[in-house]
Amino acid sequence: MKKINLIFDFDHTLAFRDGMWSATIYDILQENGYKEIKKELIEPFTKNGFPWHEYEIPHKYFFKNLSWWDYMEKKIENILLKLNINEIKSKELNKLFRKKIFKY
Repeated sequence: MKKINLIFDFDHTLAFRDGMWSATIYDILQENGYKEIKKELIEPFTKNGFPWHEYEIPHKYFFKNLSWWDYMEKKIENILLKLNINEIKSKELNKLFRKKIFKY
């Protein structure tokens, strides 16, 4: 069977949102009582670790056998943990991310 590769730009192609990933995390935090966390605290965590930052690495190596969304959800959860949100709440808030980023 012949393999076919698909290349696309997620942001501005499949989805668009002002502020993109950091704004989505920020909005989720604001809507769930984390008013003290400012967008400026989130932005440094979205400056690396995403596949578009390492575009020269094939996804099968970059994602380490995770699906695209499994990797992204793990990345978002790690950002929430770095913002000092406990593990249980990070998992709960992370579940809101996929719906929120596609809402706009």
